[in-house]
Amino acid sequence: MLQKKIMKPAKLFKYYIHLFLILLIVTPFKTNAEERPKIGLVLSGGGAKGLAHIGVIKVIEEIGIPIDYVTGTSMGSIIGGLYATGYDAILLDSTVKNIDWANIFNDDLSLNDLSMDEKEDEGRYFVSIPIKNYGLAIPQGIINGQKLSKLLIDLTASVSDISDFTKLPRPFTCIATDIVSGKPVLLDKGYLPEALRASMSIPSIMTPVKIDDKLLVDGGITINFPVQEALNLGADIIIGVDVGAPLYKEEELTSLFRIMEQATSFTNDNTTKEARKMCDILITPDIQGISSASFDIPEEIIKRGELAAMKQYAQLLELANSLKKYKSDYKGVTIPATPDSFLISSIKITGLSKVSEKLVIGKLNIVIGSTLARENLERSVDEVFSSRYFNRVIYRLVPDSANIGTLLIIKVEEKIPDKFRFGLHYDNELKTALLLNTTFRNVWINGSKFKIDARLSTNPEIIGSYFYYTGKQPGIRTGIILNYSETEVGDYNSESNKIGNANIKTAGAEAQTQALFNKSMSLNLGAKLDFTFINYLTTRLNDSGVAEKYEIQENSGLINLSAGILYNSLNRPVYATEGIYANIKAEYIPASSSDLTAILSDIEKDVTSLLKNNFGRYTFRYKQYFPLSKKISLQGNLRMGATTTDKAPLSYLFFIGGLSRESASYVPFEGLHFLSIKARNFFTGGLLLQYEPFDDKFIIVSGKVGRSTEDKFSNLIDLDSFYGYAISFGINTFIGPIAFAFSGGSNINSVLTYLTIGYNF
Repeated sequence: MLQKKIMKPAKLFKYYIHLFLILLIVTPFKTNAEERPKIGLVLSGGGAKGLAHIGVIKVIEEIGIPIDYVTGTSMGSIIGGLYATGYDAILLDSTVKNIDWANIFNDDLSLNDLSMDEKEDEGRYFVSIPIKNYGLAIPQGIINGQKLSKLLIDLTASVSDISDFTKLPRPFTCIATDIVSGKPVLLDKGYLPEALRASMSIPSIMTPVKIDDKLLVDGGITINFPVQEALNLGADIIIGVDVGAPLYKEEELTSLFRIMEQATSFTNDNTTKEARKMCDILITPDIQGISSASFDIPEEIIKRGELAAMKQYAQLLELANSLKKYKSDYKGVTIPATPDSFLISSIKITGLSKVSEKLVIGKLNIVIGSTLARENLERSVDEVFSSRYFNRVIYRLVPDSANIGTLLIIKVEEKIPDKFRFGLHYDNELKTALLLNTTFRNVWINGSKFKIDARLSTNPEIIGSYFYYTGKQPGIRTGIILNYSETEVGDYNSESNKIGNANIKTAGAEAQTQALFNKSMSLNLGAKLDFTFINYLTTRLNDSGVAEKYEIQENSGLINLSAGILYNSLNRPVYATEGIYANIKAEYIPASSSDLTAILSDIEKDVTSLLKNNFGRYTFRYKQYFPLSKKISLQGNLRMGATTTDKAPLSYLFFIGGLSRESASYVPFEGLHFLSIKARNFFTGGLLLQYEPFDDKFIIVSGKVGRSTEDKFSNLIDLDSFYGYAISFGINTFIGPIAFAFSGGSNINSVLTYLTIGYNF
């Protein structure tokens, strides 16, 4: 039988001593490996100065310091938020340099950005004031930030489904300020682009953002350097980058942005000083000569951040070396993959109060159950925003509850819907005119638009319209238009002498339906009751060869059925440089309208039979701009008009001449007096060369050729052509274009001069 060997006491004691020494050596190593100090990066606010943060990040990455937590305020939240989602310094650098910052901080929409129904109002008014509670309202900010919100959504698309910012590739929080209570608000949950937008909402410059019933503005008002927040996240070591400016002296307060900086710096100046003391490594880029609005020099600002970090290179390198003794599982951070298309399983719209959900759905034009490319989704959202019912429209894509498709969330912020607007115009053909406009939305029916335009001038006009957006596909609006106008038209002989004058008064009521296919094309159907009252004074030779004055009166009431297709992709309402404008319209006047007609004439007895038969009128307008270079563009244009009878009433003629007005009946033409040629059938064509030597300064050379007749359209073939040419000098101002032109042509024996100030309407 084997016996167990028993260790002697002395040997047993020696064994335990060896074991203790081994544990003493091994245990500290294991503890340190599990407790590597966590590094927090804190980025202050400072507008454009915050681009210096990118230069600092470049140096941090080159040295190899792992960043575990990120906090930021205002511009620091933008750079920090992108860094937290996985952007590295190189990508941050290229991203900010490729952003058109001047355009991002500009809410103005180009003509191409507007929906077709809104383009008709563009280039008419230069002042627009909201109406609230029967009085004029002051906006909450100059900039609503739609373009900025859109940019942030695009840049953070890879993490759109992450609602807890501490779950981002790098845990992140940012600071905003509750403008009601004046207290700081920590944003660590929600929708990242919205949080970033709120954190940099400079009061009075950018409108506040409402999140969780709090009205939020720039976090720099309360906490511009969120060091404590990084410590609260779990950071052991703080690298802080502060680009906040010291308080300016009186002589340095030379701009709006500096005054806003000063106003937001008072309350947190002491807080920032204390936060600086809590940093283990503090980096303060040289911001001398740089303002919060210096987004036009990103390369220089980034370089200053890099230089500032290099001054702290020894400290940063020491930190990097101290971390090498720890066993770390830090593998770096990359941006999560972003899909290019999505299966839209459902759509949720939030923020609606007055505007109809049908209008939003109709503008989106997205079929549930379809696969949608991101670029198409962005176009759909742009279509909703371009309706001008909203200050901002943002979207979010999250997996649906069944995780088989994507829930599309559309969040809107409704505008103060009602507006008072006015425009001013002068030219030496129509003289001075003032345009007053009031626009009311959601009157009687949500999703409606009620508009009144009144032109006060020697040729007055008032137009009222009411349209309702049905939400049908394509975008359908239907409504009624009421109008009244007075226009004075001169009559000229072949020697360019004025021989007569016609005063035309019109009144009408039209029911109209418009199908809005996209931002550039629409189909219009109309049924109109059209009343015209014409008083025409002229001079004619009697049988004895003596000149006598004659008066012709033509009073008519017509039914007009019309259909038209409009295409407009011009990039500007005036001084366009690219795009196409095309309009084809057919009008039909049935014989039954003669029951509404009473025609009185002292001269042309046969006019009483004008409306005994049906007749039609057809118009075609086309112009296209070709950009030849950045400064030069060429326009080609063509116009045609035809009627199916040679007995159409005077109100259905085409009037050719002058430069001040263009419509279905009025045809601008260089080298002719204002509306000096009356025609039942015509065509014109021409070229225009536009040169912009300096921004908003223009030199334009143009010419046209045309033919016209008051008889059959086929007679145009046998007629001689007339032509005209002009050179004009223009400048685009806040009240509209100001231009001076000289023109001549085959039908006049002198040079005509033309002056215009303000938008045409």
